[in-house]
Amino acid sequence: MTRIPGEREAMERNAEWLCEQIRAVITALTGDQDPRVPKPHRPGIASWDTPVRYGYRLHAQQVLGPPAPGADLVESTRLTLEPAGWNVRVHYDRPGRPTNISARLDEFSMVVSIPESRDRVDVTASTPASALHEAQPAVGPECPRCERELRAMNLGRRQIHNRWWTCSECGWVGTQDPDDDRLSRMRRLEGDCPFCGEEDAWAASESWESQGELLDWVVCLGCGRGNTRRLHRL
Repeated sequence: MTRIPGEREAMERNAEWLCEQIRAVITALTGDQDPRVPKPHRPGIASWDTPVRYGYRLHAQQVLGPPAPGADLVESTRLTLEPAGWNVRVHYDRPGRPTNISARLDEFSMVVSIPESRDRVDVTASTPASALHEAQPAVGPECPRCERELRAMNLGRRQIHNRWWTCSECGWVGTQDPDDDRLSRMRRLEGDCPFCGEEDAWAASESWESQGELLDWVVCLGCGRGNTRRLHRL
């Protein structure tokens, strides 16, 4: 794949700038002058469109101490973000209820959440999504079972970090690792999805051992909902 010059560097600068914006919000709400805002080692996949787009998703949490007299958490957030150009919108700011504040600036987004207990603040934010490589012809990998070309499956945003493929010839279904392109088979299961109603839409990964238990990962191929399943104790 041909890398687009300067795109990764621009993405890193966006992530660093967004970290600073999150720090400013947490400082305004908690008084902590040096809050920790972890940044992932690499961007994640934001869209499987062609070309694939990447972006950073950041999250930070901080404990809230007893509020100072007259303190207004919503107004403090607004006064921190609006001078930097953010468009701030407040949701559910009512006594005894969780408070959610969303903000957008061009393609940057941020959500500030304060639970009903008012004991912490959670901030989640995303950088703009952009392509790191030039678009390539949409050719699927070879089916591990029958060697025909695989067809891409769209399982929605719940499975955005996994690329799903199926074979129209033999019915093979599996995922592709975004880091090394390795294909992993998923086993078809019987049973309807309780969320979307799709018939016999479940698929399960190969099992693995963890802390004395045998586990696998099941996903609905209709709506993308999935979870880790405990098979039995070892």
